[in-house]
Amino acid sequence: AVQDVIYIDPRKRGVGGDFILWWDEQLKSEGCQVVYHHVKLEHNFGSFLERNGYKLIDQVYGRRLD
Repeated sequence: AVQDVIYIDPRKRGVGGDFILWWDEQLKSEGCQVVYHHVKLEHNFGSFLERNGYKLIDQVYGRRLD
């Protein structure tokens, strides 16, 4: 599974981690073997992911040309 964008209503952001862990269990129950999260630098939740078994495996660089 690949998560590109995740949005949690600002009033509910304290439960975002619980949502991700619930989501992982749902994916696992459907036979998913690997989950990738795209993490923006300005909203970096990588430390949460690492505490929960995820590993940093790639970095992506971008440049606006306009």
